[in-house]
Amino acid sequence: MGSKIFFNVFLATVVPFSSVAQIADTLVDGPSVQVSQNGTVDVSINCPVGYKVVSGGWEASGGNQLFVPRSYPANSSLDQWLFQFRNNGTTTSTVNTFLVCRRGSLDTLIEGSSVSVNQNGTVDVSVNSPTNYKVVSGGWEASGGNQLFVPRSYPANSSLDQWLFQFRNNGTTTSTVNTFLICSPVIITAVSEGEQVLPKSFQLGQNYPNPFNPSTHFEFTISKRSNVKIDIYDALGQLILTLVEGTMEGGNHRISWNGTSSSGTRVPSGTYFYRLITDGASQTKKMIFLQ
Repeated sequence: MGSKIFFNVFLATVVPFSSVAQIADTLVDGPSVQVSQNGTVDVSINCPVGYKVVSGGWEASGGNQLFVPRSYPANSSLDQWLFQFRNNGTTTSTVNTFLVCRRGSLDTLIEGSSVSVNQNGTVDVSVNSPTNYKVVSGGWEASGGNQLFVPRSYPANSSLDQWLFQFRNNGTTTSTVNTFLICSPVIITAVSEGEQVLPKSFQLGQNYPNPFNPSTHFEFTISKRSNVKIDIYDALGQLILTLVEGTMEGGNHRISWNGTSSSGTRVPSGTYFYRLITDGASQTKKMIFLQ
């Protein structure tokens, strides 16, 4: 599942370390396709290597009844997005597709509810993000039905912990729609009132609660703006997840881990290690996960 690292479980080590990559977004243009009268076109777009999809979009011109039954991530690794365009109109439509992809992303795929939209019916769907995550974007996949509209796909509130959809079926058959969210972990930076006093040293705190289920939190301090990387390893030294990778401001920081691996699956009970690496130093601590 990745590289291995071995620990002295009793001592926190300080070792030199080179700079790590910063989180960065990029726009990826997909193909421009022609959707003929009564035609259907499927489109898939891949992110560059090392990037994950943040969201997918399209721009259509021409045509008077263009439907988008599919706009969703192809897999849990979030490196590919799938579209489907269907033209029930009388003229050809041209559709340009694109993705926003992110390097160093910690985003995860959340499956929402599957709903049936009857002929001439309307169904509203809301999907919540997990605790300590916020919604980045939402997607859907529809099957059946020949005139499914998506009048609504947007965040429910400014805290971005919920996404709203609305599906409307103007066709002659029932349509089934599966919903999806892409959610990003929330990194909370604790700042005291008034002027912040920056720490003079590098420090990683013990996680709490410990043992934990379903999630745990830990704090760390850095004296100045630095490249930061936090990795989770199992007891054999196998890399489970890179939890954070990017540039952070100096000060006190608090992050959370929900006990899942890089593939999004729940890890088994056992001993794990979290390792903080900054410009020039690293520190490792032990934690216990109980199912």
